[in-house]
Amino acid sequence: ELTLLLVGETGVGKTSFLSLLANILAGKRPDEYVDVHDADNEAGGSQKGSQTNFARLYEFTSNNGITLRILDTPGLADTRGLTQDAKHKQSIAEAIRTHITSIDAVLILANGTMPRLSVATDYALTTLMSIFPRTLADNIGILFTNVSSPLSWNFDQESVPRAIAHAPQFLLDNPVAMQRKFCQIVQQSNAPKQLIKNLKRSVQSGEADALQ
Repeated sequence: ELTLLLVGETGVGKTSFLSLLANILAGKRPDEYVDVHDADNEAGGSQKGSQTNFARLYEFTSNNGITLRILDTPGLADTRGLTQDAKHKQSIAEAIRTHITSIDAVLILANGTMPRLSVATDYALTTLMSIFPRTLADNIGILFTNVSSPLSWNFDQESVPRAIAHAPQFLLDNPVAMQRKFCQIVQQSNAPKQLIKNLKRSVQSGEADALQ
């Protein structure tokens, strides 16, 4: 049994990444992907505010019998202000106290299209470091979303806070989001068949890259 904590600022794709992990553990292909997050825990409205209301623990079992417990957290640096951030921080701490006896790893998500970690992400990390025990320092990773290859990645490593400069880094262009967009294009347009085939291959290639 492994327990993973997903954190990051609002809008970096934590909930979509949660869906990706769940679909992979279930052995699903892109055309079988489903959203697994709790829709009742979504704020709705503007994407500028955190779409996750409260920290929520999900539990999935893979086809080979490994249980993965994932704590999906509200986005910090919420545009609704410091009061909302305080509520999010309290929600995360309460979920950890109530449901989790140990955390194996923390995965920090950041927008990989940006050249530096934003002020909001830096604030989010500073806030969350007050929650994490120091023993987790060697179990933190950084996942840069919306970018699949170093060739399209223009990121300044000097912007990574010193406390996590040693953390392993991963790049991901989430195939869950790609498949969702693909379905929208197929349903809402009269796109040529060849374009549809090309887009489908792009999604399949994106899945292969993500799995790697």
